[in-house]
Amino acid sequence: AHDVLVYWWQPQSSFASKRPQQIYFPSYNKQEREQNILLSQSDRVLLSKWVSPNLQEAAPTVHNMLANFGVSLIDMNEMLSETECLDGTSCKGVACRWLREHEAVWRSWLGAVCQGGKGPV
Repeated sequence: AHDVLVYWWQPQSSFASKRPQQIYFPSYNKQEREQNILLSQSDRVLLSKWVSPNLQEAAPTVHNMLANFGVSLIDMNEMLSETECLDGTSCKGVACRWLREHEAVWRSWLGAVCQGGKGPV
């Protein structure tokens, strides 16, 4: 085995089974970065959820679920490192197992019961 340095992001399955460790550089330095001096970490990238502007009115349960949805990075990396995801076949079985084993988590995404006359879709 050899130690190697790779550019990587999370969550992502390519190296998940290798349990990579982050190398910490000095905090992001905008002034240096603008001068192409790359001695600090990159700035963070915001990942956000986008939905139709009328989703909350059209499907409040779906909107609520998407607003509350969240899987921990630890859980995501564990799922991505499972064999089905790594061999390129399918992560479907891994996702189904996670759902069965973490019912309390995904039930919390659902929040309140559907409003009268309105289903989830």
